Amino acid sequence: MAGRQHPPTHSRPYRPREKPISSHVYYCLCGEYNLILVSTKPLSDFPQRITDSAYIIDNTQIKHSWNAKRGETVLLKRSDGYEQQERYHCRRCDLLVGYKATGESHSGDYSYILATALTEAPGAVPVALQNEVKSSLGR
Repeated sequence: MAGRQHPPTHSRPYRPREKPISSHVYYCLCGEYNLILVSTKPLSDFPQRITDSAYIIDNTQIKHSWNAKRGETVLLKRSDGYEQQERYHCRRCDLLVGYKATGESHSGDYSYILATALTEAPGAVPVALQNEVKSSLGR
């Protein structure tokens, strides 16, 4: 059967599979849900801020939705200037769970989630708090 052409084995060029995007829901210590994060990775894999260890979410790259209520705006003095924070609190227990920052020492559109405030399961202890307890016990 010389001259017979075989069909291609695939119709599209091979592309490596990307990580699936999924919704991650985060809860306050009281059990109320406060944040939905649409991402390929969980919050614990995001970079953390040096000043307070808050997780950094780039609002231009990562979609997320707060269920927290907007609270007070505070002005903090930082080593490189002033930072204004629009704070977000749990609707049920009023715990501070995150903030958006503006001011001299801040550029960009970011949200910050406090590492010790939210967890992936209602009623669970955040990993950051578990690590603090372990280190204080010498484990």
